[in-house]
Amino acid sequence: MLLIAIFTVFAACSVAVPIVAYLVASQKMTGPLESLRKWLVHNNATVMAVLFLVIGVMLIGKGIGSF
Repeated sequence: MLLIAIFTVFAACSVAVPIVAYLVASQKMTGPLESLRKWLVHNNATVMAVLFLVIGVMLIGKGIGSF
């Protein structure tokens, strides 16, 4: 149960930290967040391919493990 709580906190921080940082210091965070957005748009295909690969490997592993 503790590990689930720790994982949830870390996962939520990946979303909450940029939002809170932008709300606190919007002028300073505009540049880095725009840079990150450009990188994500430029590498969208790679990010999605890795995501789908991980999901596919997990599904195949669960399928093989259910035999």
